[in-house]
Amino acid sequence: MAPTQPASGESPVEPSPAITMEGFSAGGTYEVRWQSGPEGILPLEPFVLEVEVRTADGRPLAADAVVTADAAMPHHGHGMNFVPRVTPLGDGRYRVEGMLFHMRGRWELFVDVERDGVLERAQWTLEVE
Repeated sequence: MAPTQPASGESPVEPSPAITMEGFSAGGTYEVRWQSGPEGILPLEPFVLEVEVRTADGRPLAADAVVTADAAMPHHGHGMNFVPRVTPLGDGRYRVEGMLFHMRGRWELFVDVERDGVLERAQWTLEVE
């Protein structure tokens, strides 16, 4: 993606590249991978995540599992101002819309997986500048 055109006398604004992260849930039951849209994650701009959840042995997540996503700023004691919408796409894939980091700083991004009454969280730390 090319830089946006600046107003007269300003420097070009480079788009933030897409971000991809992966890891295991706290109990090790699930491997979670997510990717932001091509514009990346910018403060004060809504963004979308594409999430894939597999069991630790590589199988797609069962259809009866519930996946949610959220984020918080632990140093500020608050979360996001919006509740994201998670849409199942099949085969353990999900689209998360409505993510918004409303300020710069350190954010913790969570993907929770609940199945058979057991909830496990995968978590990442992001520095939003």
